[in-house]
Amino acid sequence: MRQLPPMAVSSRIALLKERFGDDLTFEDFGLRSKVYQKVAEEHPGVSAGRRIALSFAQFLREKDVSIREYDLLAGKLRFYGYSESIPVRAVSTGAGIMHKKDVDLHPMFLNAELFDVSEEIAHCKASSGLEGQDGALLDEFYTALQSGSYNRWASGHVIAGYEKAVRLGIGGLIREGEEALRTVDEAHRDCVEAMLITDRAAREYILRYRDAALKALEKTENPEYKKSLERIADACGNICENPPQSFFEAVQLLMLLHDLIICESVSGSISLGRVDYILYPYYKKDFEEGKITFEEASDYIDALWLKFGQLMEGFQNVTLGGCHPDGSFAGNEVTVMGLRASRKTMLDQPLVSYRCHPDMPDLFWDEVQDLVQTGLGFPAMFNDEIVFRAKEAAGVKPEDCWNYGIVGCVEPAIGGAEYSRTEELRVSWAKPLELMLTGGVCACTGEKLPLKTRRELGEISSFEEFYQWYREELAYASRLGMKACNLLDATYGTAWPIPFLSSTMAECYQKGEDATRGGTAYCFSTLNACGMADAVDSLCAIREVVFEKQLLTLPQLADLLKADFEGNEPLRLLLSNLPERFGNGKERADRMMKELCAFFVSLGQETENPFGNHFQAGLYTVSSHAGMGAKTGALPTGRHKGVSLANALSPCQGADRLGPTAVIRSVTGVDHSVCGNGMVLDLKFNPGFFKKPSHRQGVRSLVETYFDKGGMEVQFNVVSRETLLAAKADPQKYRNLIVRVSGFSAYFFHLDPVLQDEIIARTEYAG
Repeated sequence: MRQLPPMAVSSRIALLKERFGDDLTFEDFGLRSKVYQKVAEEHPGVSAGRRIALSFAQFLREKDVSIREYDLLAGKLRFYGYSESIPVRAVSTGAGIMHKKDVDLHPMFLNAELFDVSEEIAHCKASSGLEGQDGALLDEFYTALQSGSYNRWASGHVIAGYEKAVRLGIGGLIREGEEALRTVDEAHRDCVEAMLITDRAAREYILRYRDAALKALEKTENPEYKKSLERIADACGNICENPPQSFFEAVQLLMLLHDLIICESVSGSISLGRVDYILYPYYKKDFEEGKITFEEASDYIDALWLKFGQLMEGFQNVTLGGCHPDGSFAGNEVTVMGLRASRKTMLDQPLVSYRCHPDMPDLFWDEVQDLVQTGLGFPAMFNDEIVFRAKEAAGVKPEDCWNYGIVGCVEPAIGGAEYSRTEELRVSWAKPLELMLTGGVCACTGEKLPLKTRRELGEISSFEEFYQWYREELAYASRLGMKACNLLDATYGTAWPIPFLSSTMAECYQKGEDATRGGTAYCFSTLNACGMADAVDSLCAIREVVFEKQLLTLPQLADLLKADFEGNEPLRLLLSNLPERFGNGKERADRMMKELCAFFVSLGQETENPFGNHFQAGLYTVSSHAGMGAKTGALPTGRHKGVSLANALSPCQGADRLGPTAVIRSVTGVDHSVCGNGMVLDLKFNPGFFKKPSHRQGVRSLVETYFDKGGMEVQFNVVSRETLLAAKADPQKYRNLIVRVSGFSAYFFHLDPVLQDEIIARTEYAG
């Protein structure tokens, strides 16, 4: 690749960034719900797919499509409200949630407070007539979820068919639908027609942006703005019907496709896939023909990144780097533009993931490390070889694995071909242990929760017996959760389909089936873990303190935990400082983690979902380690009741005492190549560490060693404990501080206090 110009922020991008706050408006918030409800009233008795398609089309006709005179791209990203698309429950907010503007800019609040499995359960029971054992199972699942045993977010979390839609253009999607309509059987006609309604509505919507650009053009006197608005109008006039003819048109179409999918899906974690791979052919052609410069193209990517930034905390992941079908490195100039765009904009969106390659030139390593040093938590770095093996083990054809992207946080998926509910189910490994020691009573809520077997603690004579009981309870909890999710998922295709997104996906038109009903090439379910290190460290503590050194009996330990160590601080400190902790290269702890992870993965592999596939495993936690930890009692690690659990597959906060090399030795003891839904290893460095070139080289060597040993993913927090403590004490002063949580980055002041404390407590490497 040729020598690239140094990074620079153009005056046009500086203006867009300066006025970025003006774009964080609440236009159309509440309109979507009103339109969907009105259309439902006007079309009683039609299928959900047709109703949603008609509602989507009407909303696109009514929503705002204005363009500012200084815009470089058309389109706006907003949260429009979840109702009518997924099962939600409005929470009490005084004036009502649709009028609480803060909620619109704080989707993590929406995720935590609005999405309620009880709504799914009520619909499932009503639509499927579930009674008896299945109905009781769903009730049991809900009670356990409320008490921290599970976490579930079933919709969104997909890479739509951006590559296909950019290649074909909207007109190409329509023609594909019209061809499908000529051959489809009667049973699938309604689904195809619903997809076609949305594609035709998308064409109308893009033409509205053409007209908006022409309207803005009439009003501006600025020659530079006139040129941009003419470019937008011409592009929208073409891409509403034809494939893009230039790099700018490809970028513009990608943006408007994302806009449309957010309008339909609104449920978060709609990710873009391999943006550099999709866009590079258009850049290469324009550059070689002398139609565009690197700097001009960079402005379009920077503007695209600013558009993504409008969807604050939207979990929109962009994947860069990676390889071609033949395995050769695919990084290019657009890859560099994307990495630099995050440095220029310094926003929490889009999340950036980088696919590392053994033949990656130093230029790309330098750009990656420059971005890491910003402290944004970008990019998360992935090992292609291990991800390929994990996706193939999950059931993806080898010829498709090379083209994976990252969904939401760290979930590998085949863009445009896989709909796998990557946040389907999360199971706490710590909760079964808590329930074993409390007789099945939640230490935080007092609820009676499901246990396979309740046993008298005093009758357990060996650690092996206790450990086997734990494995049985972990399996019981996991199977109960998966069975409940299967019952719930079977209702999505008939209740909450996604016809526009489906139309972009491979095979949905050909099958005449929505993505939520198994229309895509790959449709897995997912079994994710939480509190892994907490469980392993707790089991190691029980083995040592109860059965080997006999300092306590199991009943005495249970009483100690029930009291949350009150009056027993010396004993709590003894437990928290035991040497056998995961993350220090300790043989017994590492072996137990390896065994339990393999066992957990096997539980998903043995369980079939409603679409004839299985549950692929994920060893990451998003922010659930804080929320589930808040509902978990004291543990034998010395951890107090209500404190966050460990972040993903990382060690418990502060338990890794021998440095990052010991951490990667422990973490790579687990087989990452069976984690088809991803994993997270988070490492925290003091910002001063990266000031020495030798330290930068050391981090590169650490990553390369980790990948050589079978690591799948690693990410970095580059922030000091002092900064985090100051930000917690004075949130307004640090409103722009972004930190890495677990697979995603977010504004620190937005995070729950439990999650803030968890990030502060992570081990910090200073060199």
